[in-house]
Amino acid sequence: MPTYRLRCEIEFGEIVLHALLWMALILVTLGVGAFFYPYFLQKKLLNHTVLMEREREGIHPK
Repeated sequence: MPTYRLRCEIEFGEIVLHALLWMALILVTLGVGAFFYPYFLQKKLLNHTVLMEREREGIHPK
């Protein structure tokens, strides 16, 4: 039975840009955006996560 692992394929710059945009949104909405930021961060991370099959030790695909 194959085993799987999760791999997040998001770049550092994308996370920084996302955080900066949300900081601006939090300032504009006088803090209301802070309640929604954790949920949108989770959504962004999950949208960039893929399920990959893990290779077994000693067995390498050709």
